[in-house]
Amino acid sequence: MVFDQPLFKNALITGCGGDVAISLSRIARNAGIFSHIMGTDISSDHPADIFFDQWEVICRADDANYFTDLERILSLLDIDLIIPTTDREISAFHQNGFTTHFMGIPVVMASDEAVAAGLDKLSTVHALKNIGLDVPWTIVTSAGHPLEFPCIIKPLKGQGSKGLRIVSGIDHITPEDISDDMIWQELLGTADQEYTSGLYRSRQGDIRCITFQRRLSGGLTSRAILTHDEGIDNMLVQIAQKLDLTGSINIQFRMTQDGPRVFEINPRFSSTVAFRDKLGFHDFIWSVLEILNHPLPPYKAATGQIRLYKTFEEQIIYPDSRPDHD
Repeated sequence: MVFDQPLFKNALITGCGGDVAISLSRIARNAGIFSHIMGTDISSDHPADIFFDQWEVICRADDANYFTDLERILSLLDIDLIIPTTDREISAFHQNGFTTHFMGIPVVMASDEAVAAGLDKLSTVHALKNIGLDVPWTIVTSAGHPLEFPCIIKPLKGQGSKGLRIVSGIDHITPEDISDDMIWQELLGTADQEYTSGLYRSRQGDIRCITFQRRLSGGLTSRAILTHDEGIDNMLVQIAQKLDLTGSINIQFRMTQDGPRVFEINPRFSSTVAFRDKLGFHDFIWSVLEILNHPLPPYKAATGQIRLYKTFEEQIIYPDSRPDHD
């Protein structure tokens, strides 16, 4: 999907040093939807110079000065669209009521109820239970021991698969595990039966979904196999309708003897957004189009057992004075 004219002049993608933001930048560049792609990040140690026209360092989203710092950057870069990509920033935008606009500038985010369901693992479990889905048991580690072993321990908020490990027994619990910020959770199925789904619902109620069986490497999806399953699709439609979703979210689950069981909702674009885009599931572009109230183009789902791989390539950023090479 390529546009003759940009949809926005200067779009800001936050977390520009991260995998998701870089994927969104590449999608936007290839589609020509922005004249300039700007970024923010809390660090300066990343390859954003390669993928963004300009970027600025910003304080963390849980800093009291975050939105003051953001105002400065928005004015400096003349931004006309904001795309938050990190869990911490999405939480800050949601909690401060900036899910549709900030400083009069449109914000690309999923709807409030869907974002609230994915802010932490307990919120996810409660939301799914209210929908009527079978959820994994989940306990904050400071509240007591796991219900059974083996189980999973992972952070309560964000982080994707970072900080996750399997705990085989009580002897494997350390003092550092006991925290209000960590959870025990039921270990579902097996690692080779893990799936991730992109789920999009338009403002008119059109629901579109795509599912991959995935393999993780370093917390990111490194291999994905396109999956077609009516039961999974029905579950995703149920989630989208019950959460009154508009926009794009990511659903993670494992296939078990009792069918698909969801363990996480990411209320943002995920690390598979580039995979999805390559197969015609343009949820990022659809989100931008709907900001402008443009009708969505038809979606024809890809078919077949398509395999996708995330590969890596070397990137070099030279100092201002590049050395001469023969």
